[in-house]
Amino acid sequence: MKSVAYLGPAGTFSDLALKCYVRSESSLPCISIEEVFSHVSDGSVEFGFVPIENLIEGPVTETLDLLRKYNGKVFIAEAYLFDICHAVGMFDDHSLMPNGLFAPELVTDIYSHQQALGQCSTYLRRKFPNARFCAVGSSAEAINMVRDRRFSTAVVVAAAETLRANGFKVIAEDIADVSQNKTRFVLLARGEVCDVNELSPIATDGAANRFAISKSYVTSIVIDPGKDRQGLLVEILNVISVQNGVNIISIHSRPDLRGGFLFYMDLEGSLNDAVIRNCLVCLGEYCREATLGTVEFRVFGSYKSKAFEPPPFSTIGIIGGEGKMGRWFSKFFSKVGFEVIIYDLKTSVSLEELMRRAEVVIVSVPMSELGIVIESIAPLVRTDHLLVENFSIKNKSLLAIDGAVADDCEVLGIHTLFGPDVETISGQNVIITKTSKSGSKAAYFEDLLYKYGARITHASSVEHDSIVAVTSGLLHFVSVCYAQVVRECLGSKYNLDLFSTPNFRAVFEIIQRVVNQTPQLLSDIQMLNDEMLVTRRRFLQALFNHLSVIENGNDREFLESARLSKDMLS
Repeated sequence: MKSVAYLGPAGTFSDLALKCYVRSESSLPCISIEEVFSHVSDGSVEFGFVPIENLIEGPVTETLDLLRKYNGKVFIAEAYLFDICHAVGMFDDHSLMPNGLFAPELVTDIYSHQQALGQCSTYLRRKFPNARFCAVGSSAEAINMVRDRRFSTAVVVAAAETLRANGFKVIAEDIADVSQNKTRFVLLARGEVCDVNELSPIATDGAANRFAISKSYVTSIVIDPGKDRQGLLVEILNVISVQNGVNIISIHSRPDLRGGFLFYMDLEGSLNDAVIRNCLVCLGEYCREATLGTVEFRVFGSYKSKAFEPPPFSTIGIIGGEGKMGRWFSKFFSKVGFEVIIYDLKTSVSLEELMRRAEVVIVSVPMSELGIVIESIAPLVRTDHLLVENFSIKNKSLLAIDGAVADDCEVLGIHTLFGPDVETISGQNVIITKTSKSGSKAAYFEDLLYKYGARITHASSVEHDSIVAVTSGLLHFVSVCYAQVVRECLGSKYNLDLFSTPNFRAVFEIIQRVVNQTPQLLSDIQMLNDEMLVTRRRFLQALFNHLSVIENGNDREFLESARLSKDMLS
């Protein structure tokens, strides 16, 4: 990289971050963030490097305002995350150490950049109750000012290495209000990302491509309402998130010079994604048509995202990845940005390789194969693994997995209450069964499903199996029995068509869907769910009770039972 302008002078966190981020032939320290923008826009440097957001203090508002001011001349090319470790130091030992010991009550002034002061405000106010905050252009400027002017009762907040390099005595390190403080920096380049007035939609081949998003990218925009109007922000959010299904990672409002507000947003995805591009096209149409051009928006950049808290895992392995649900999981997790490894009987990837490379392992095999799978993977499980089982029966499966793996390996039970033909998880029911080994990775896995629209319900193993015995197991049992009666009495489905009513056709369609499932699945749910024994007996008891009522001509009792069922299910 030839030349980079940054917020200087040397020794600032911007300088330290830049040195870690990239090696450049020359770097140009600037006295303000705007000077960095100016040098990039006029071409005197190739790139600029500025802070845009801090984990504690939030957005660097000066950078946001300048992105709008220089829009069309400067754009965000990349982002970089840098660990910030603030320290506080003094230059004159004598005034603040009258008896050889540091006396914090004698400190009258604390100098640093306003962001650093804000990020350490809790510690500073507690440690130096008599001091005032003195914000200057940078932490390096604060060092130079206190040192050169001999401010004997002042301290400076800056990087410990910078304080020591300038002759300061470090009083304390890591003083930020939140540990593991981080700042996101962005690399600025000259030019324009795109002309929003010339954006055209991207054609797609079906729903799968339509909703494919580069989850590791972010597209930053600003929306200028122009004039205040009730419900305007709701309408804008509706265009972005409801009509186009785009996830808004962050939103910040900033006052404009007209008494209104600007809305800065980060959208999940890249400008090369159809869903993002088409969303911006719709947003442009809304601005032109619904507001007659009063509302405007601009794009600041589309670049690799750098989250303050990266995901606890990035690679997901699927045992049974060639099965129907295995393929669904593979497609879903690949689409949302994870590396997916699949293992099955005919895959080139071995079970050993999957267990070695994957951080999360999803077991998606028939229930009858669980014992064999557990026996095979138990010696290969690592302490940093998350094992996720997706079975229709929880008690036996979770007990078997829990008993086969070490205590420090995470285990989570899920039950996807939908088939492999659904295009999206949005609106679909998913049951979550936590175990004593469900930790932070399990929580993040659940959050992923929720993030993309799943309806999450928590249930214990016994609660899950009891309810599923009624909602799935009994339906399967009745459907198989009903199909047998049809087979024995009529012999051909064709005979039913001529006598069917709309209600019968609806019920018979459900029966067809049930019996067309894998026979082994139907058998496993009946044989392996201990709660099915009680449920089947209750059903048979109800069946024989109603049979007795009808054969005895007790229509009143039958009518009462029908009425109660109607009241419950209507």
